[in-house]
Amino acid sequence: MITSSRTMRVFVSSTFRDMQAERDYLVKFIFPQLRKLCESRGVIWGEVDLRWGITDEQSAEGQVLPICLAEIERSRPYFIGLLGERYGWIPDVIDSELVAQEPWLAEHKNQSVTELEILHGVLNDPKMAEHALFYFRDPKYIQTIDQEKLDDFIEVPWRDDIEKYGIAEAQRRVEERKIKLASLKKDIRNSGLLVKENYQDPQQLGEWVLADLTTLIHELYPEDEKPDPLVQEGMLHYAFAQSRAQVYIGGERYFSKIEAHFEETSQPLMLVGESGSGKSALLANWGLQYKEDHPNELVLMHFIGASADSTNVNRMVRRLMSELKQRLGIADELPINEKELRSAFGNWLY
Repeated sequence: MITSSRTMRVFVSSTFRDMQAERDYLVKFIFPQLRKLCESRGVIWGEVDLRWGITDEQSAEGQVLPICLAEIERSRPYFIGLLGERYGWIPDVIDSELVAQEPWLAEHKNQSVTELEILHGVLNDPKMAEHALFYFRDPKYIQTIDQEKLDDFIEVPWRDDIEKYGIAEAQRRVEERKIKLASLKKDIRNSGLLVKENYQDPQQLGEWVLADLTTLIHELYPEDEKPDPLVQEGMLHYAFAQSRAQVYIGGERYFSKIEAHFEETSQPLMLVGESGSGKSALLANWGLQYKEDHPNELVLMHFIGASADSTNVNRMVRRLMSELKQRLGIADELPINEKELRSAFGNWLY
């Protein structure tokens, strides 16, 4: 059965404004190389960069932290932490429902979202030790920043704090955040996790990340243990479904209609819509949710465009039969002849 066991989905945690160049370099130059390496080993690669996943409305409504924690859960056990000279944004309040779901938050209500990500993703979970990577930027890096942009790279009084509390209190809070940042870095150093310090620029960070994750991929997924092509093909379709589930809004109302259909009849159901209207996203999200809610039932997903072979009928049939054979314990061998393949497919379904 195709599962996410050969999947590397890496959550990238950092403060945002001062780490734009680092994130851009990783996304444009480093992660594509790691994706290519993973594909050569039959591994699904994915990175989570929440710069593109959180709207202004969600930020205003206090949904930033819940989204971050949820994405960390989906990415376990892979985590990259980047820290410079900023501690990051501290939420005014943490929703009581979230605290009820994550009781540990009750003791960390005056800490930045970045520290909460690190606590939740790594420090509170010893099992993360071998799959979490931390990189600290050289403090001297800020000497290379233009003066008009410097406030994005260091702790300075927040405008809201100045308006609410006055400049003296705002400055006191700056010193408080500096202390918290130093303490966080100390906790990470003392944790025994992989920590590399004083990278000089985004390029050097990229080299370190590439080297460390390449080593990890070699250890977890040796070249001589690569799955066969049919299994790899199935994994591409699973990855396609996962990619459509990362940000999905609005189609949930159709789920109940699909469920109702299959409760009432065994006849096929066809979903139609204009190109780009979200058919694949709807079916991907429904299929993944159904698999989660019904772990003992067989769900096969195939998406045109998920792979180079996705439009080849015979290869599609062979892949589906391969999954049927593996999941249902069918003793027959997969036919080689195309005509026999199609005839056998009907028998296998029966």
